[in-house]
Amino acid sequence: MAPTRVIAHRGASAACPEHTRGAFVAALDQGADVLEVDIVSTADGVLVARHDWALSRTTDVAAHPELADLRRERQGLHGRLSDWWVDSMTWRQVRTLRARERWPFVRPGSAALDGRWPVMTLAEVLELADAQARSRGRGVGLAIELKDVQAARLRHGLDIVAMVRADLAAARLPRPGVPVWVMAFEPEPLERLRAAAGGEVPRTGLVQLVQDEAATSSTEWDAVAARCDVVGVALDLVLATAGADAGERLVRDAHRRNLGVWAWTFRAENEFLPVGLRRGSSPAACGDMGQQILEALELGVAGLIGDHPDLMRRLGSVGS
Repeated sequence: MAPTRVIAHRGASAACPEHTRGAFVAALDQGADVLEVDIVSTADGVLVARHDWALSRTTDVAAHPELADLRRERQGLHGRLSDWWVDSMTWRQVRTLRARERWPFVRPGSAALDGRWPVMTLAEVLELADAQARSRGRGVGLAIELKDVQAARLRHGLDIVAMVRADLAAARLPRPGVPVWVMAFEPEPLERLRAAAGGEVPRTGLVQLVQDEAATSSTEWDAVAARCDVVGVALDLVLATAGADAGERLVRDAHRRNLGVWAWTFRAENEFLPVGLRRGSSPAACGDMGQQILEALELGVAGLIGDHPDLMRRLGSVGS
């Protein structure tokens, strides 16, 4: 059996503001095997490392008076939201922003580093991973999550898949020391990437992200296996909260189709843990994330995606 991978979710995002050079380097210092990065595009087609299209939660955009007139209302998951949107700004504008901690009251240590690092482009993350692999003399993997590919195409005519392929080609990645996986919830970009791969060696790995039990039927599994190498599943689908034997069945069904299984997102603070795994009363205190890791490993989960690479490696006693 292949060793379990510790996958740093947006870097060591419990220690530093997410998606920053500091978070990625800290993740490798803490023993991460793979750096996970979400990407969205600016209005002029530059891919940047952000989870949200809206920028106010994770950058200092509100403190830039020269950008005040770019604030717009847009329909979000929970109604209309007024914010600054990365795809309404040019890279020249986005590059002036500094990163901030998403949950400052839960992660005050990270929040103390607000403003230290700028927003990174995907090209800069690729360059960083390659340089770190060479300097450390070990493999540094990258897991690139595509966000809202269809929406970017419909709203702005942006071809996120082609843009990612161009950035990878310019960086001459993947290579043996820097394996690359591309992840998405949407099937279509993964199908395009599989069709375009041809005989490329080493080939970019493909990961279908799943957060809904309805996507785990036999028919869906067969379709996933036809286009992907790995299925990345929400923790709720594999842990005990999913119901008796549900996690075991999910992993078994994936393995029968030669799919690896990664699980997301492991977070150690009480704020993010089930009541039974919390320790103490402070939302910022660490609870028993180790129990979640142990349960996932016993099921055969091969990749742990989380915010605490050091704790994930130590608590899970996983190999590198």
